[in-house]
Parts: sequence; structure tokens; C-alpha cells
Amino acid sequence: GPSPKPKRSVRLTSARKHKNVPIDEFERLVAVLKSGNELDQLASLYLDCNIRIGLRPIEWQSVILKEKVLVVRCAKFTNDRGIAEFRGLDLEPVTVTPERRNFVRTVQRLSRRLGTAAEAAGGWPKLWSRIASRIARACRVLAIRRIALYTTRHIALATAKQIMVSVEVAALAGHAS
Repeated sequence: GPSPKPKRSVRLTSARKHKNVPIDEFERLVAVLKSGNELDQLASLYLDCNIRIGLRPIEWQSVILKEKVLVVRCAKFTNDRGIAEFRGLDLEPVTVTPERRNFVRTVQRLSRRLGTAAEAAGGWPKLWSRIASRIARACRVLAIRRIALYTTRHIALATAKQIMVSVEVAALAGHAS
């Protein structure tokens, strides 16, 4: 018969990614980026918003804000793993600190700034690469483990699992189940 698969000595890429971050490290990272250049500030805004709503980076590319609902094209819909082609996220109940009272306006500003920056960068892939590089640089400066763009999604979904039922978490994530 066939030989059994050898055990992997090296973990796959996604298995090595940082899926949670101590809050003090995250806050220091956001603060360092916020005090940097325009791209650093955009990275800071992305991190700060996405830990609350958990979109995949690619999903930011097509978001539309309709009043207080963020309409998102589900990235996994085409391979039958998504809940629907689009999902709506009500931003009004999102928990934010008092200095960020108007989260809906903040998400709208992030969406606009991402679109403008993607155009200036020559496309979304280049923009995401640049933002990821700025975050990695800031992590090195702070001597903390690198945080990927997807880390914010993992944080948001882990938080949601603590306060929502599983069907709500799946809907937030855009998963079919």
C-alpha cells in the first residue's frame, strides 16, 4: 500500500501567524503608527477599525457604507464557503472608546482613504503590501512579534465568540456555517 504521509517538520504559513496580541502591545503599535507618516497613519486606522469588525483585507476593497450598515462582498462566496454574496454589518452597536464615538464615520473615512491610497499605490495588492510592511517595521521598532493584516480579523472573531452565539459569529465572519 501507499506510504503514510511524513509528519511536517515545518508548520504551514497560516499556522505560524500571530492570532492574538496582548492589548498593551496592540495599543503601543497603533500609537507608534499613528505618529508616523501618512501610510503609517492609514495602517493605524486599519488596525484600530478592523479589530472591531474583522474583515478580510480583500473585503475592504468593495465595501459600501449604507447609513450605519457596512455592506461587504463575501470573499468566500464563490467557493460555497460564504454565507451569501454580500453581508451587512450594523456598525452602530460596535463598542468603541469615548474618543471614537462615531465609529460609522471612522469606518467611512478608512474606506475612502484605502481607496485613494490603493489608486495612488497602483492597485490594492501593492497597497496591502505597503501597509503590511509599515506594520512589520513598527513591530520591529517595538520589539514585538510581527502582526499580519489578518491578525485583526482573528482578534475580532475571537472577541465575537465571547459575546455572540455561533450563528452570529459565522455571519460576522461571512461563513456559511
